[in-house]
Amino acid sequence: MKNKYPEARRSTHDFDKEYREGAHWDTDKPSTAALRLLPFLKKNAYLLDDGCGAGRDCIFFAKKGFRVSGIDMSPAGIALAKQRSKELHGIDFFVGKGENLPYKDNTFDAGYTAYVFEGPTFPQVAAEISRVIKPHGYFSIAMFLKTSYEKPSERDSDTPLPFVLESLEQYFEIKEQEVDSYWETDDAGRHEHERLQMLLVNKK
Repeated sequence: MKNKYPEARRSTHDFDKEYREGAHWDTDKPSTAALRLLPFLKKNAYLLDDGCGAGRDCIFFAKKGFRVSGIDMSPAGIALAKQRSKELHGIDFFVGKGENLPYKDNTFDAGYTAYVFEGPTFPQVAAEISRVIKPHGYFSIAMFLKTSYEKPSERDSDTPLPFVLESLEQYFEIKEQEVDSYWETDDAGRHEHERLQMLLVNKK
């Protein structure tokens, strides 16, 4: 699959540096992916936040009474998440990568990820998420199909929609799908995101 879509490429970020200096996405408001998943969750569900960053969505769900496990590749992000959630119960955090999740098969009732995964390793991410979510469990994803800076940047990325769909449809049934775009400015300059938002159900 990687050879079929050689144009798939991911952005380059120093996430530890961005969390230490104040990442622009690190807010106290839940992500749209978290809000999309919320109506489909059963009481006492155990959730995975794959790419949890500094834990804003994990904290949102824990305050709603759900058990939550968050994983992220940034030690700085996880350190912030642990600090911010130390008064909460039913929540834990791990440093790790979405391509190799440290959980047993069928661990979670549902899961989601928001603006984390892209590029040529996306098929491995999709397979791992399906593996750790129970059969017929819901999964909500928001991701950037393309990020283009006005001045070419190492943060530019491209994860073509056909590549994403081929990766996901092996494991999930698509319930909702929406693509839009918007502009924003960060420390690297003004840029446009092409965004995909989906609600999926694990097929297995």
